[in-house]
Parts: sequence; C-alpha cells; structure tokens
Amino acid sequence: PEQMNWTFFPNAENDDQFFEIMARYIDIEDETHIIATLRDRSDERRAEQDRLAIQRQLQQAGRMEAIGQVAGGIAHDFNNILASIIGYAELVMNARTRLESEQIDQYLDEVVTAGHRAKDLISQMLNFTRANRAEEVSAIDVTQTISDVSRMLRAAIPSTIELHTEYQAELAAVKIDPVQLQQVIINLLINARDAITGNGRIDVNVSNTAESRICSVCGEPMNLNGEELVQISVRDTGHGISKELQAQIFDMYFTTRAPGTGTGLGLWMVNNLVHEHFGHIVLDSELGSGTEFSIFLPAQTEAQPIEANFSVPKPRLEGRIVVVDDEASVANFIAEVLRDQGYPTVVFTDSGQAMEYLKNNLEHMSLLLTDGQMPFITGVELATYAKEHAPDLPVMFITAHSQTYDQTALKRIGVEHYLQKPFSIDEMVSAVSSLTGASVD
Repeated sequence: PEQMNWTFFPNAENDDQFFEIMARYIDIEDETHIIATLRDRSDERRAEQDRLAIQRQLQQAGRMEAIGQVAGGIAHDFNNILASIIGYAELVMNARTRLESEQIDQYLDEVVTAGHRAKDLISQMLNFTRANRAEEVSAIDVTQTISDVSRMLRAAIPSTIELHTEYQAELAAVKIDPVQLQQVIINLLINARDAITGNGRIDVNVSNTAESRICSVCGEPMNLNGEELVQISVRDTGHGISKELQAQIFDMYFTTRAPGTGTGLGLWMVNNLVHEHFGHIVLDSELGSGTEFSIFLPAQTEAQPIEANFSVPKPRLEGRIVVVDDEASVANFIAEVLRDQGYPTVVFTDSGQAMEYLKNNLEHMSLLLTDGQMPFITGVELATYAKEHAPDLPVMFITAHSQTYDQTALKRIGVEHYLQKPFSIDEMVSAVSSLTGASVD
C-alpha cells in the first residue's frame, strides 16, 4: 500500500505515554524507500481521557439532580407501601380469630405485593444513584419504563396539573439502558411541570412511527430509509419557549431557572443520552402555546430466541445445605423455606462458627448459601475456602449490597449463583434446585 495505517501503542515502561506512527512508501531516483513519522500523542490522549472523565461526572451530577426531583414521589410512594404492609399485617394479627382463611390469604397476599413494590422502588433508587454503573443496554419495554417514572413523579407534580399517558398498542421495543431512558423522561417531565403556572396539563404519548423530520439539535434528517422508530412525546400547556432560547436550551449549564434551583445539565444530558443511542430530538414550541419535546429512537426489531423448557426428573438431595447470614431473621426465614421444601439444612448466624463447620463437614454438604458482608469472616472468604477444599461444592451468594460485588470476580472464585435481597421464595427455591441438581419429592 502507498500508506500504512496509523497505529497507537503504549510505552512499555510508562503506560501514560502513547505514540503514533505513520509510514508510507516513496520512490526516490527509482528506489523505493519508507518514510516514517513518529509523534508523541500522550498529552492529547490524556486530555481525551480527562474529557471523558468529566463527562461521566457531569452525567452523574445530572442523575443526582434527577433523583432529587423524584425524591418526594419516592417518599410518598414508600409511605403508601408501608401503610399497606403495616395495615394488612395488623388486620391479620388483631382479627385472625374471626377471619376466614380466604381473607387471611388475601391480606397476606397484599403484604407480599406491597413488599415487591418496595423492592422495585429501592432497585430504581440504587440504579439512579450508583456512580460509574456499567450501561445495561438491552431491548426494553418503553411502556413499563415510562409508567414507572410517571408513577414516581406524580407526587412531585402539583395536583393542579393533570398528567396523562397514552401508549400505542403493539409498541416496538427500543435498545437503551432503561435507567438512562428514565433520566430522559424525568428531565422532560420536570421541565414541563416548571413551565406551567397554575392549572395545566402534561401529555406523554408513545407510538411507532416511520416519520422523517429534522433533528432540532444536530440538524440532521432522521430516518432517511423509512425504518420504524419509537416516538416519545412530552407536551405541556405552559408558557412556551421563545425562538431565541430554543437555540440555547440544549447547551451545557444553560438554565432559565432562578440561581441555585437548577444546574443547567438537564436538557444537555437528554441530548447526549438520546444521540448516544442513535436517536434524535424535535422541539416544537411557541410563546403562550406550550411546548412539545419529541424523542425518536430506533425500534428494536431483532427476533428474540425462544428457549425450550423441558422437565427432567432430578435425583434426591443427600448432603446438607449450609445457610450463613448474620441477620438471624433472614437466616431463619431461608432455613424454614428450605426445610419446608424438604432440604436438610444447617443454619449459622456467626460466620466464624460457619467456617469451623466447613473445615469439618465439607464432604457432607450439597450447597453453601451465604450472605456477602458479615463481621469477622465475609461470605467471599467462606466461598473461597469452600471452593479451594471442595471444588465441586455449589456456592450461592445472597446479599443486599449488589453494588459492592463484581459478579465476574465472584464467578472466578466459584460462586455459581447470585441473589439480590429481597428475593421471592420461588426465586430461591428454583436456584437451589438448579445448583444442587436434586429434587426433594
């Protein structure tokens, strides 16, 4: 070739140094020579790394601003959940002698349902506030994601403002990190709320479209090939945005809010996240006539594989399951469930005692089920010891601190399964059955 490709490589003695080399052939007096140019690009590379780090920090700041906006809605929802749990539990405790068994089952079902709602809220909070979380890009149900946000934000929107959502039937999925999509919707809803004085209305409409329009931010035409898009529109009946401001509102740090009440990162972050996922934004607004932001994202049309599910009889379990958790109520609950299923189970709330048991009884065990963070000896230490001395022994982690552990690192020490607290009985029993390869019938 006339010219070789550019190549980056680190200095063997200093990973902070990066060089760039370009080489090409040239004929001089009928002889072919190679001319090579070597450039030190270390400063440029470090500047780019710094820029990316700052951008991640700004996105995290935007995430924290968004979660601050929904904090009132979260607290409101959580108080309702607690009222439901406490109320139905007290009903069963105070009136169980005169209640029919069907009524007791109904009340307890309400308690479990409310508990699952609390679990989902906590999961959303952790996702929003977790710094440096890895993006979990997947094909998601837009309807469910937006419904969750609308429910959380309802308490943060004055009762004088109506909030309506409408979804097209058979809506296509989109490939995006669900938490990032939630951040986009939160920022648009908060802006719509702040644009309305007194009575008003916010409409959220989601539909499939093949429309081609010009992006209001990058100026590029979208969907030139007529492919299917998912359009998410947030329209308010507020004061509208002037043409002069429309040219600036997506700039970093630009805000029309009073000093101290906004960071100016909201719409800047919306623009970044949408374009990172190959989407576009269209803004329609006039002073006195409200505003509509429309997000266009590529529809996910890939067919999802269907897994066959065959029921295969499993051998009966012979060894014991060892449960270790320093929270006695959790350890005893797990043990009661396993014993109710017919599994022979030993329980420890002291990890030191559990370690002594492992040293003498590994050959009599079928599964180690351990919490992660415990005083004196951690679940990681228990798992490491067990796998070193009994490599074939299955190990399951159960913990409330999912962000503390790298699941890839857990797999390296031999942890086969991971359950996040709180979990359902069915989840745990299914995992135990899968790991032990045994039935208890």
